[in-house]
Amino acid sequence: MICAGGDQSFCVTGNTPPADYRLPEKSGILPIKTLTADLAAQISAMGASDDDAALDQDFLEEFETVFSSPQCLNASLLQSDHMPCLTERIGVDLKAWQDAFECIGSSDRLTEVVEFSVSTFLPELSKIANDPEAIRVVALLPLLLCSDRYLAMWEAAVASGGEDLASRRSANEAFERLHTPFCASLCSLGDSQRETLKKMLMRLNKHCLRAFVRAIKVRRILSLVGSNLVNN
Repeated sequence: MICAGGDQSFCVTGNTPPADYRLPEKSGILPIKTLTADLAAQISAMGASDDDAALDQDFLEEFETVFSSPQCLNASLLQSDHMPCLTERIGVDLKAWQDAFECIGSSDRLTEVVEFSVSTFLPELSKIANDPEAIRVVALLPLLLCSDRYLAMWEAAVASGGEDLASRRSANEAFERLHTPFCASLCSLGDSQRETLKKMLMRLNKHCLRAFVRAIKVRRILSLVGSNLVNN
C-alpha cells in the first residue's frame, strides 16, 4: 500500500484494484454535516408551511446537528472558489445564508431549534482559532441575529418604550439566548482574532456589515429600554 497524499489517500497495489480512500464509503469516515442545497430547499418549504407539527424528525436531527456546530456552519453554502479562505474572500454565499435565515425565521419550530443549537456554542465562540476559515462564522451569525424576525421583536419592544411587557419579555428571552453571548464573545476575542475579523468585515457587503453593527446595537438599546422602564 503506497501513500498517495494526505493522511487518508492510498494507492493499493497487488491484486486489489486501486481505490480512493478519501471517499467515505472507502475510508469509513463520515463527512462533516453541512447545510446542503437539499436541506436548504427543505428549510424553504417548511418555512413557507404553517404546519410546524409536520416537520420530519430525521430532517430536524440533521438540521440541529448543522446549527449546533460552528464547523458545520463554516463548511455550509460554500462558493465554488472558496479555497483558500482569506480575509479578502471568505468563501461562503452570504446571500444564500441570508435567505436561509429568513426562511427559518418564518417557522416557530425551526427558530426554536436554531436558537437552542446556536446558543450551545456561542459562549465558547471566543476560543476559535485565529484563522479566516474558522472566524468567518463570526461574520456569518449577524445575518441570523438581525434577520427580520429579531428586528421585528426589537422594534416592537423599543416602540412601546418597554411598557409592552409581552413584547419586551419575548425580545429579552431571544436576545439573552443569542445576542448577549454573541456580544460577550466578541469582547473576549484576542487581539490577533480581532485583527483577522476586522480585515474580514472590511470586505463584506453593506448588508452584512450593517447586520454586524445592528447585532451589537440592538442588544444595547434593548437593555437601555429595560433600564428606563425600571427607573421610571
